[in-house]
This record gives sequence, C-alpha cells and structure tokens, in this order.
Amino acid sequence: MKITIFSQHFWPENFRINDLAFKLFENGFKVNVFTGKPNYPSGKIKKKYKGLLPKISKFKKVEIIRFPILSRGESSYLRLSLNYISYIFSVSLLGFFYKKKFGDILFIYATSPIFQAIPAILFGKIFKIKIVLWVQDLWPHNLQDTGYIKNKLILLLIDFIVNKIYDLSDLILCQSDSFTNFINRKTKTKVKTFHNPSNYKFSVTKKRNKSGYFKIFYAGNLGRGQNLENIIEIFKNKKILKKKIRFVIYGSGKKYKPLKKIINNKKITNVFLNKAVSPKKLKEKMRNADCFLLKLNDGPGLSKTIPAKFQTYLSFGKPILSINKGTVSNLVNKFNVGYTCQNDSNLELTNLILNIKKLSKKKTEIIAKNSRNLFFSKFEINNSCKKLKKYLEELK
Repeated sequence: MKITIFSQHFWPENFRINDLAFKLFENGFKVNVFTGKPNYPSGKIKKKYKGLLPKISKFKKVEIIRFPILSRGESSYLRLSLNYISYIFSVSLLGFFYKKKFGDILFIYATSPIFQAIPAILFGKIFKIKIVLWVQDLWPHNLQDTGYIKNKLILLLIDFIVNKIYDLSDLILCQSDSFTNFINRKTKTKVKTFHNPSNYKFSVTKKRNKSGYFKIFYAGNLGRGQNLENIIEIFKNKKILKKKIRFVIYGSGKKYKPLKKIINNKKITNVFLNKAVSPKKLKEKMRNADCFLLKLNDGPGLSKTIPAKFQTYLSFGKPILSINKGTVSNLVNKFNVGYTCQNDSNLELTNLILNIKKLSKKKTEIIAKNSRNLFFSKFEINNSCKKLKKYLEELK
C-alpha cells in the first residue's frame, strides 16, 4: 500500500510524524511526504533547502517533497499566518505536478492550523483517493483557549470551515479519547482514537546527577497554551530553595524571551531556561530528572489535549506533575503516574512540589511500574503502528 503524508513539518524538524512515517515504511508501506522547507523552530530556511521550486530527497527510504514556503521568521502573528498560508497555496498549486506519487491514501498530520489539510482534501476529492485526518489540536477552541482570537463571528466562521474539513475526510484519527468523543458529535465521518505514539524506549534509570539537587524538568513548547510565568515565580519560595529544588526547562516558542526576562530581572537562581535541543541530547538531559512538569491552560480545546511530551515523560518512569483540569490530569490520576494540581496557585503547587520531593523509594517504584503499563498500552510506537496499519487496511 502506498501512502502520501501531508505535513507542514517533517524531518529535520522534530515532530511525531517523523517516527510514524519511518515505522510505516518498516511495516510494508511505500511512504511519500509532502511538506514545507524546514524552518522550525529557528524561523530560517537553510541554504540547501532554499529555492522557488520543490526539492526532492530521501531519508530512511522515505521520499520527501519539500515545497517552497515563507519562513516563520521571528514568529510574529503576521509572519506565522503568512507561513501557514504559503504552505497551503504552494502544495495546492505545485502538488498537481506530483500527482503520480499520491498512491492509495492521503494522510494528513493536522497540527495547528488545521487548514493545512486543504491541499490533501483537494487532491483526494479530485483524484478519488481516501483521506485520513489525524487531528492534533481542536480548532477553533485552541485559538480561544490561548487568547489568539476572541471575536465570536471569526470563531464561528473557523468552526464552520473545520467542520467541512471533518466531513470531507474518510477517516478521522484523534490523539485522545476526549477528542474522539467531541469530534464524533460534529461529523458523520468515521472517527477513531489514535494516540500520539512515542519512539522513546521505556527506561527507568538511576539518578545520575551528584549535585544533590532535586530536578523538575519541562520540555516542549513555550507558548500561550502553557503560561509558565506563575510557575517560575514559585521557585523563589524559600521552602523550595531550602530543599534544593530546581526547575529545568528545554524549549522554544513565543514565551521564551519573556520567561528569560523574568528569570533575569527577579534573579531566580534555581530556574534554568535552555533552548530546544535535538531529541538525542534531550533524552540524555532528561535522564537526570526526578520529576516532570506538564502545564496546559484550561478551556474546551486544551483540556482535551494530550501533548506529545506526556508520552516522552512516561517513557522515563518518573513522577509527572500535571497542572491541568482535563484529559492529562485524568490519566495521571487514573493510572497513578504522578500528581495533579488544578491551577498554579502559589501555596497549593508549592506544597505539592515539596511532597513529591519527599516521595519514598517504594512509591517511586510503583509510579515507574504504572508508567510502563500506561506507556505500552497506549503510546508505544510499535503497538501503535500495528493499530494504524489495521485502520488503513480497513479503509482501503
């Protein structure tokens, strides 16, 4: 079976679709990828990818067609909008010249904005090819939750377009059960759950750092959906400082510079903000974590989201501190893989962090065992790929 993946981002950019594409090839699929010129998170397109025409290359036997787009630049609202629009128009117009590569299924990796699904839907309907939409974010709810758009008429218009995208798909895959239930009510298209898989191998390592500090790690996007400002402030607390607790961050996004400014201006000595690094380097850094922090804003969209970092955190078998009222916190509580806090209020979160620091060896071992069970039942990539293969074969 031949599958063409439509994703604005692909290797060397670090997104979950990379691992899935390579695994699909290992499972007997012929895989092509229609993507943009890589520029995330730097905002710049390297010289070897530049040009007004698509560039074709191969990586791990997956053929990649990179279409010309406007780079993200400094990620201003205008520049990001132009970046997204340029991908949609570039693939929609130039993709016709590569129609022989389409194959049996057009598979859309639908990160924000979901409008990037338009080229694949266009080609699917013209050439009568099955369309699979893998939804990563709930639009327009995520826009509302993060405060990017507040105008109700605009939100209603976006909701109308999103519903059309759902209706024009042949199969919708959702990254959480909450997504599945929600989208099921909005469309007659068949909807199934397909969690974001992780290519990390489950591994509980002994604490290797000899500094004597208790390290809480956060890795991932630094944007409006996370709002880590209040959490950073908590680490000034004298009790936190006295117990030698540190907060280590690896990530990129619109909030990186504001967070850096807060840390410097308020002289917070136990928070360490680092730019995003390669998955290999990040894995080595994260082995030293004693606990992982996950923060998502409240709202109808984000509360239903399972961010990809959750699977990564699970793979290390360490306690997860989830600050969220939705799906992620429900999973943490249900499977006993950490602790939850409904908001980032100073007193409640401070006490929770201090309690995690005091966890017994027996309790951490229980959490590690539960993390392993949850990881392999829902997120391990080999099991996930078998499930996806079944979905795709049924669709054909």
